[in-house]
Amino acid sequence: MDAAKIISELQAELERLKEERDGHQQKIFEIEEKIEAIKDIFSGLEFLGNPESKLRLPRRLDMEGLGLQEAILKALGLAQRPLSPVEIREVLTLSGVTATSPKNLLIAIHTALGRMEDRLEKSVCHDGKPAYTIKREPRTLDPNKFPPEISAFMGKGGKK
Repeated sequence: MDAAKIISELQAELERLKEERDGHQQKIFEIEEKIEAIKDIFSGLEFLGNPESKLRLPRRLDMEGLGLQEAILKALGLAQRPLSPVEIREVLTLSGVTATSPKNLLIAIHTALGRMEDRLEKSVCHDGKPAYTIKREPRTLDPNKFPPEISAFMGKGGKK
């Protein structure tokens, strides 16, 4: 076999291997994107306080058209435990709420929480900082007013 033919075959094999590598890199990129999406879902479940939830929760809460106070109330309303202002900021950020900086959003959240004192219950987190929930009146939910899968879930006392 002559040298020119060997060089030509090696160059062709090199190109094929480069293309194969690029294909694998694209697949790795796609897998990493999926991993990050799943991590976001786990993070969202953790912020909502129910990491073992059997219900599928949206990756992002729909905050479109809501003011900051309404967005905070929506996040607190879905949470299963009191949230600190920093946790509220994380839920809002994951839901697409933006501000000029995370610090400015946190300041705005503190201001909004102060304006909504009469609608919130304040407690203390494990780190000694305040956490908030919505004041709720005791009420009975009618399982027949929800989609069947949720009604079935509620009818079993929340156990599936």
